[in-house]
Formats: sequence, C-alpha cells, structure tokens
Amino acid sequence: MYLCRLFPIENKAVFMSFFGKSYSDNPRAIYEEMLNENIDMKYIWLMKEDSVKIPNAIVVKPLSFRGLFHQATARLWIDNCRKSAWIVKRKGQYYIQTWHGGIGVKKAEKDTENVLSMEYIAGAKHDSEMANLFVSGSKWNTDKYRRSFWYSGEIIESGLPRSDVFYKEVERTDETIRKLYTIDDLDKIILYAPTFRADGGIDCYKMDFDRLIRAAQEKWGGRWKVMVRLHPNLLGMDKKMRYSKDVINVSNYPDINELISICDILITDYSSCMFDALNIEKNVILYAIDIEEYRRDRDTYFSMNSLPFPLAKDEDELIEIILNFNEENYVDQINNFKKEYRIFDDGRASERIVEKIRKELKIEPRSS
Repeated sequence: MYLCRLFPIENKAVFMSFFGKSYSDNPRAIYEEMLNENIDMKYIWLMKEDSVKIPNAIVVKPLSFRGLFHQATARLWIDNCRKSAWIVKRKGQYYIQTWHGGIGVKKAEKDTENVLSMEYIAGAKHDSEMANLFVSGSKWNTDKYRRSFWYSGEIIESGLPRSDVFYKEVERTDETIRKLYTIDDLDKIILYAPTFRADGGIDCYKMDFDRLIRAAQEKWGGRWKVMVRLHPNLLGMDKKMRYSKDVINVSNYPDINELISICDILITDYSSCMFDALNIEKNVILYAIDIEEYRRDRDTYFSMNSLPFPLAKDEDELIEIILNFNEENYVDQINNFKKEYRIFDDGRASERIVEKIRKELKIEPRSS
C-alpha cells in the first residue's frame, strides 16, 4: 500500500461493507444515493467475491493489489467496520465511518476493552484517528461514539442511511422479495433474525416453527411464512437449520432492513435490528433463551426487561406473547422509547451525507 501511495489521488470513492462480505448496509445506501444524485466520481466496491456485479461500480478484492491501489488513491472512503491498522490515509483523502450498528443491546468497543485483543484496540484507535466523519442515527449513538469509540472528531446526526429503505419504494421491495422466495402476496411474514454467539453455535435458535405459525394464525388470521436470517458471522451455519415450504432460509439476502420493511413480525434476541424495526412500528418480540449465559460472554447496555419489546425466555412464553399481543400498548411503549433516545431516522439520512460529501470534496453532479 505504501508503494501505491506514489500514485496521485484520483476522483473516486471506495466502499466496503462488513469487510467485503456483502453489498449492504449504510455504505450501500450512501452509494445508491450518490448514483441517484449523479455525483461525478469513479466508484469502487471492495468485495471478497469480486465476481459480484454492482451497477456502475468496479468490484475488486480488498487485499488484492488493485484493492490496495484504489484505497491508496481514492479521494473518498466509506466503510461500516474498522479498517486494519496498516491501512494509512493520505492527506487529501476523506473517510466516512458509518459503523454498522445504531442503538444496540450489546456493548462494543471501549466498553468491552477488557475482552478485546490489543491488536483490535490498536486498529480501532487508528481507524478513529483516520476518520473525518462518523454517522449517527440517534442522540444515544452520538454519546456512545464520544464515550466508547476513541473518537473526538465530527459526527453527523443524519439518521442511519440503511434505514432510508423504510421510507422509500417499500412496495417494490416487497414485490422483489416475495418473487425471489415464492411468497404469495396474501401471506403474512414472521422474520426470525437472531444475532451470533461467541461459540458460533446455533442450538439456541432452533424452535418449533410450525407451532409459531399456528399461534400467529390464531392471533391474527391468514396464512403465515417464517423467514429465517442468521447473522453474517454464521456464514454456512444456516444450512443446519430446518426449513419447509413455510419456513424459508433468507440468510444470504444482503439487506436485513429490506426484510424488516416487508415483515409483519420481527423475532430476534440481542440484535440491534430490533431498534431498526422500531422506526416503523413493526411488532418486535424478543426470544432469548440464554440471557444469563449471553451476559457472561457479552455485557449489555440495557436490561432486556427494560426494553419496549415483550421478552420470551422459552418457547412457551413466546407463544403466549403472540396470543396476547396488545398492539396499542406496544405502540405507546416504542414511541416513548424513540422520544427518550432521540432517533433521527426520517428517510433522508443518505441525502444529508451526500450533501456533506459534496461540500467537503467540492464535487458537482455530472452534467446531463
């Protein structure tokens, strides 16, 4: 990479999401808004699978010579995870760290310093030193960056770009996903999206999905499907779950917020996706059968019982919560939570960040 620094900085933007695992999350939302606004730049996506096709972008592997060259010579970096300690930003480069979580249950970064490796801490501090801008979705986020991310630079309280999907083209997203997974227009959807465990196990995710479907039918009527989406850190483990015509594996779908936007119920455990769903008043139920064990491994910012979502610690409790779900009380609770934690999402986060990019890099749209 130091060799590549001999070459001049060019008018291009380099994007990466989850270390190149997917075309997703906040970087994707910002990228698509830059395309929408016809921003005059060359676009590079760093992907582990460089055969992936991304409209209007060059796709290269992060650690290939081409990948390092583009990182060393791009005016703009946009990432949602920490960059390695040996990645060095040059004068004239602008780095936006979007992070990949909004409000979250799991403690992170400096708040878990006692269990982080020295290598990770050094890389995280270096990443924060390089960043010109952090992206915040809430006042809670802003405070966490200041307290726990070794960061004292500029923060844009724009909302989370990935949440813009909740406010735009929802019908088209719904049509696309239903067609992809052969789900009828009349079918209602439960999205089951738990987070990962440190040991990589999946036993805590298994449940009687047929019983879950029967409970939803009894409570709300109609036909129901369950979409199961395991965390990207469990790549390949999704094959060990049991599926059927009514229980569908969607773990490879890149954008969880698109799945949330079309579901009727989200069931999760400790994942921050619960707070994404809260934005649009989706019914969220927490199913966490290993709370004490999980807290020993990963401390949390919130007591699970203090959250505005009903909590089930076993399958019987989950079924009971569904059968007795009170939408009116639930909406009151989540609205109170949104006010307390000052969530900024309104569907225009990507626009605000692209406006910031225009200003900082003095970039104009392509002429028509």
